[in-house]
Amino acid sequence: MFLCISLKADWVADHYLRKNNVHLPVLQKVVEHLGIDQPSNESNSSPPYLMYDPRFFEALHQANIIPFAEKRELYHIDKDPDSASCCSCRSSVFFHLQGIS
Repeated sequence: MFLCISLKADWVADHYLRKNNVHLPVLQKVVEHLGIDQPSNESNSSPPYLMYDPRFFEALHQANIIPFAEKRELYHIDKDPDSASCCSCRSSVFFHLQGIS
């Protein structure tokens, strides 16, 4: 069976990200702005992951670390500008659907 899911509504993506305590990679520019020395050109160095929580991007916006209190300003997620979906959301929905029988 092939299932394709696209989450267009932000509130749906937010629900599954929070429900499943999903950790997402932090954008390199945020890491640098926080003063964390993490070389992006080294293959052994990957972006840090942070649990999805709207309070993080709201607090970072208040501290003038990111320009807007939006998840795309903190986390590396799907680049499709018209979609709030990401791989973590899709897998969360899949696991939710598996529990329905």
